[in-house]
Amino acid sequence: MRIPALCALPTLVAGTLSVFGHLVPDTDTVISAIVYAWELNSRNISAQAYRLGELNPETAHVLSTLKVDLPPLLEGPLSAKAPVAIVDTNNPAELPVGIEKASIHSIVDHHKLSGLTNAEPLEIDMRPLCSAGSILYARAKSFGLPPPKHIAGLMLAGLLSDSLEFRSPTTTDTDRVFAKELGVLAGLDVSTFATGMLDAKAQIDHLTADELVMMDTKIFKLGGKKIR
Repeated sequence: MRIPALCALPTLVAGTLSVFGHLVPDTDTVISAIVYAWELNSRNISAQAYRLGELNPETAHVLSTLKVDLPPLLEGPLSAKAPVAIVDTNNPAELPVGIEKASIHSIVDHHKLSGLTNAEPLEIDMRPLCSAGSILYARAKSFGLPPPKHIAGLMLAGLLSDSLEFRSPTTTDTDRVFAKELGVLAGLDVSTFATGMLDAKAQIDHLTADELVMMDTKIFKLGGKKIR
């Protein structure tokens, strides 16, 4: 069933949207940028996916397995009024320098509100699911956009990564249903795919002690200071 409110959203955008997630990117944030750019382009909204850092072994494994190209690295501060779309975060401390002056088209996220503001109204899709990949699959269904195999595989990867193969307490029944559907669409055995991802995630011998401690941490403002 398509949701009229979603289908009626305006598609006029000045320039190509830069789509990205958070700094120190994990699997869900990288795949969500790729998937959301696919959705937007499918809706005739010009978009390009980017990453805000180097890939971890799990994400590299996913892209290699699905034969998906690495998104380019977004370098330098954002220019004023730069058209952007954000996935997997709404925390300004986790976003590029200049985000406060950018023109945010939309946010797709599964985290709590974290203080990001914009000068103009924007589309926000936040849902209590375990991953941004889960939300993007729900959106694709609402828009009547059947995901090709590699896109379905990316959505499944984001879901499995953030849920730790359904072990995380943030996993919902909806996520479990979506995983089964995405496995069929991607032509993947969910359990086998998840095992390969978890094996790749366990590769930490390339990390320094500092990188190991800081891995997948979040930045918050507390008492006027940034705390990770």
